[in-house]
Formats: sequence, structure tokens, C-alpha cells
Amino acid sequence: MTSNNSPREIANSVYWLSPNIQPGSLRVNQYLIVNDNDIILIDPGPIILFEQLKDTVNEIINFEQINNILVTSADIEKVSSLQKVIDSLPKKPKIITSWNIKLSLETLGMDCEYLIVDYKDSIDFVDGNNLKVIPIPYLKSPGTFIIYDEKRKVLFSGNLFGAIANNLRKYADIDYFDYIVAYHEYNFASSELLDPIIDYIDNMEIDLIAPFYGSMINKNIDEAINKIRNINAGVYSKHIAKKMLSMVNYKNLIKDITKKLPGKNDRIKEQMLSYTRQNQNEEPEKVLNEISSLIYYHKGLESLVLVKNIIDDFCIKYNIKTPSIIKEVLNETVGEINNLKQKLNNLEVDNKILKKTLDDTKVNLYKNDLTNLKNGKSFIETLSFDLPKALDEKRDNKIIFINVNNLSEINSSYGDTMGDETLRNVSILLRENKEEKHELYKLKGSLFAYYIKDGNDPYPYAERIINLIKDSDIFIEKPKISLSIVSFGEYFNEKKHYDKIIDDIFDMGQLRLKIAKGIGDNILFEDHMLKEYSEESEVVLIVDEDQYTTNILKNYLIDLGYRILTARNGEKALKIINESKIDLVISSISLPKLDGFSLKQKMNEKSNTRKIKFILIDFKKSPSNTKRAYSLGINYFIKKPFLIEEVVGIVNNIILGDYSA
Repeated sequence: MTSNNSPREIANSVYWLSPNIQPGSLRVNQYLIVNDNDIILIDPGPIILFEQLKDTVNEIINFEQINNILVTSADIEKVSSLQKVIDSLPKKPKIITSWNIKLSLETLGMDCEYLIVDYKDSIDFVDGNNLKVIPIPYLKSPGTFIIYDEKRKVLFSGNLFGAIANNLRKYADIDYFDYIVAYHEYNFASSELLDPIIDYIDNMEIDLIAPFYGSMINKNIDEAINKIRNINAGVYSKHIAKKMLSMVNYKNLIKDITKKLPGKNDRIKEQMLSYTRQNQNEEPEKVLNEISSLIYYHKGLESLVLVKNIIDDFCIKYNIKTPSIIKEVLNETVGEINNLKQKLNNLEVDNKILKKTLDDTKVNLYKNDLTNLKNGKSFIETLSFDLPKALDEKRDNKIIFINVNNLSEINSSYGDTMGDETLRNVSILLRENKEEKHELYKLKGSLFAYYIKDGNDPYPYAERIINLIKDSDIFIEKPKISLSIVSFGEYFNEKKHYDKIIDDIFDMGQLRLKIAKGIGDNILFEDHMLKEYSEESEVVLIVDEDQYTTNILKNYLIDLGYRILTARNGEKALKIINESKIDLVISSISLPKLDGFSLKQKMNEKSNTRKIKFILIDFKKSPSNTKRAYSLGINYFIKKPFLIEEVVGIVNNIILGDYSA
């Protein structure tokens, strides 16, 4: 093959696909690796070269044999032809890329199987021709990486070792290295980001560097590496930063000054802004002196003293001399400054009084008005303070959760006033019979917490609480209660953050209360009840094509006692819903055969499935999708990527009820 567009083998079964002659100074390179079972196209390139790319590949192999496409960056020059490549293949290829780049490609509608390389050292192929993955984030964008073929000793370097110039050759000559320096200095943000990558590459055995831009390097490779190691990357950004820093920003100065000045300051603020706009090009010392003069003559000495530290910081930042008026006035008014200090001392006294008032207000904020007990917010703060030290010292604090199960029935029969009276009477019984060192909290709704920090056995207290309420004659209608106990000892070996453990404590307390309530009235949860409950656990159906998402949700929810069913398409999910008892559906929008919206629409057509709770989890949380979701009666719409703690909390709120506030 003798045409200028003919492919050339640059290493064993590695082909350079780009035309020898390209218009303009931006020369791009595409590469093809031909293994026994895997044909790998590296960065398909610009759409303008697609037809030439296709013809060139067909000279080597059948273009339709391509089954893997490596996308190392989301740069438009590298991916603009990707959709055309995919559309020209009989079977969708596997896209090998990073998570950040995948998100960018999905916004362009790239619907393919993805292999994510973020946590991989290498990409392993069937025939053993593996490629090493080298992340180079922020060179030039997040998620970027390069590839090293260790067997063939070829570095597919992406933007690294690239250059932009007219009439570049296929292989670099010695002059090419100057173009490399210019390209990297102006296109890469920082040597601090670049240098560790270059040090890593320097330890490799490389016969050929194959960049996306410019010429390939097949000799003087050590010299090329040293050229990049010694550059001053970020020249352009440093120039802009220096230029911007040299422009004195009076607007922020005036904003900070007027915030600190007493009284109304709109007029003096406008005067200062007007003066600086008209005199932006004057010497900064002159402008700053005029600003200080306006403050002194319109607001007085005290105001000038109040803002002096702001003006001093501004002078240091821009290397400006202290305004002369400040020196003159302050030297003449030492006595007035002493008077001002006295006033400041008086302000400190006022501040102490104000602080006490705020402290008193805070006490009220942490009390439950109905029972005069400390509230849920106070309990969570107490746990946040106690938990780290208790877990570190293996102190097994205990919490007895107490819930009045029939509060809604009391409210329905006698009115809300009687329900409130019931909770007040329960709180009185608990308070009067509480041990001195124990703590009592009124949480949200009908829930109380009895907190034991002295190591005592909680079970006698729990039984005593049941008997107190059962035998009391102060109630018009007897409260029916459930109790559960959660101990810090259950979390001694947990590696989670303390906030997450507190969430788990509430979740566990809720679950055990629910189980006890299911057994009967005035019941304290015991471990043997869990087995009976697990046979009737709530059933959650997870519908998602992404197995990774499904596994995360499944593992967390199983740990909380839920039974889990899964489906990877909408039709299978609908079949499960129609044939099984389902308490909650968690689904994505993008599903094969029947999407998430259509699934909910089908459920709405039947009375026995219409009321099943439904959570939607998807990347596509647009205003129109959100509106459609809630019009269909979907309970929650959560955007991917999600916090697992958020999803678990919502599931518990839907199924168990929210006791944690």
C-alpha cells in the first residue's frame, strides 16, 4: 500500500491510523491494537476524519471487527466521531474509560457497555495482551488517563508529549521537542500536577511514545522526558493571575468597610464606589487616602478606627502605603482612642449579657414544650459528644427506646388534647421514677429515650417502666407501649463515622420497636423475636440495570432486616410485583423493555399495586422528569450518584416511620 493514507504498523500489531498529511497545525493521531480476540481503537478522533479512519482500518482488518474503544479523555477532538464509529458497527462495542468521562459521554447519548478503569491497575484482555492504566487527572481535565502497553513497550500518552505546529512529521525530529515545551507550558495548569506523572513514566521501559497530538517519538525518549520535566507549566494561567492581582479591587474593600461601619451606610458607600470608578487608574495611595477621608469626615474618628485593620490588610495585599490621613488623625487623637477603648470594654460587657440571653434561648430550643424534657436535637448532640469516647474506652452505654403505640387512636377517640395529656403523664411517670444519673428525652411523635451511662443492666428498668404505665390510674385510656434496647457495645468494632453510627442506633431502635409492637402490647424486644419477624420482613424490590448500584443497595438493606428482590428490566419487575407481596420499589428510569415511569404507570392501573411505595433513583433528575415522577405518585426522586445513608434513611422513613428527630 503506497497511498499517503495507508496504515503503518508502528509496533507488533499496533497501527497508526492517521493520514500522513492533515490540514492546519493541529495534527491528531488515532491508533489500533489488533489482538487475537480483541480489536481496540484508541481515541476515535475528530468527526472530520471519520471516513478516512474507517477506510484506513478496513485496509488492516474489517472495520466491523472493532469490539473495544478506549476513550482516555473527553476532549472534543478525541470523541466527536465516537457516535459515528458506534453506529457503523453491527454490535455495540465496549467503551473503556473513567467514571468522569463516562458521565460526559452519557450526556451525548452514548448508550453502550462501559468498563470503568478508575480502580484498575490494568485492562485485562482474553489473550493476555494487557494494558497498564496510568491516571493523569486534571491534565487537562478530571478523569483523564494514559495507557502503557508493557508487552510492546508503547506509551499511548494522550495529550502528554503532544505539540501543535505546522508541517509536523509522523516521527519527531529534534526540533519537535521545542514544540513540546511550548504546548505543555500553555496547556497544562501546573508543574506540581505534571512532575509526579513524568517521574512515574521515567521508570518505564519505552520504545515508542504515541501521543494524540503531534508526532510520535521513537528515539531520544529520555531527552523528551527531561524536556517536560524542566518546563514551567501553567505560564498562561500564571500570567492571567498576575494580571488580575495587579488590578486593585476597591469594590470588595468598600463592601468590607461598609459592613463594619455603624448605622446606615448607603450614601457613603455610593460616594466611595463613584470615586473609585472615576479614578480607577489613579495611584492606589491617592485613592485609598480619599476613601479614608470620606469615612473620617462623614462617619467620624471612631468609624475610621473600626475599619483601620481592614485598610491595613488591603495595604499589605497590594503593597500600598498607609493613607496619610490615618497617620495624622490617629497621632492627634490618642485620648479619643482611649475613650473608644473604654466604650469597647462596655460593649464586651453588653456582649456577655447578650451571650447569657442566647444561652437561655438555646436551653429553650433544646427542650420539648409539651413535656419539658430535653428534646431529640439535644439527645443527638449528647450522643455525638459521648459516643467517640465511649467507643474508645469500651463503655457500654445503653438506650431504652419507649414508644406509645396507640397515640393516634387516643387522638381519634378523645381529640389531640387528650393525646398530649397522655404524653405528659407518661413523661411524669418516667421522670419521677428515673435514677438520678440517668437521662430522659422526649423525641419526635410518641417516642421517648431513657439513657443509661453508668453501666447498669437496662432490662430491670425497662420492665419497671412497663409495669409503671400498665398499673397507673392517671390515664383515661391506658397507653400501649413497646420498648427496645440498643447498646453502644453493639458498635465497638464498627469502622463507620460516628454520625453514621448514631443513625444506625436510631434505625436499630426503630426496627426493634416495630418488631415488639408486632408481637403485642407492652412488650420489650428480645433477640428471639427477630427470627419470627424476619419471616415477615418488608420486601423491597430493586430494579436497576446497573449491578453495582443494585449490590450496594441490596447489602445495606439486608443488614437492616429487609427482604430483597431484584430485576434488571421493567417487564420482569412488573411480573414480580403482580405475583409477590412488595412493600417498596426502588427503580431507575433507564430500564430495558419497560422504563421506570412506565413501570409506575402500569402499577397505577391496578388497585392492589397502586399504593406500593416507589422511590426513583437516576442520573436524569431534570425539572420535567421530577414533575412527571410526582404526577405519577412516586414518593421520592433521588439523583445519582447518591449517598447510601440518604437512601437508607428514606427507606426507613417510608417503612418504619421517622423517630429520630
